[in-house]
Amino acid sequence: MKPKRYLVFQYEDYYPSGGWGDLQGSFDTLEEARAFAQENRHDNTDIIDLETGEDLGTLGLGQG
Repeated sequence: MKPKRYLVFQYEDYYPSGGWGDLQGSFDTLEEARAFAQENRHDNTDIIDLETGEDLGTLGLGQG
């Protein structure tokens, strides 16, 4: 089974789980990852591209 390319980590400022505990889902496309993140709002969101290793941050989700 091929792993999905994008991981979404989300957590609240006051009580982050840390690391893999904040993983909310994995997605084949960036559009799917962003849609999920917007539907499931948290204080902080990071989207990780497993192909490039880049942390894409919040990608304009209105979070700091």
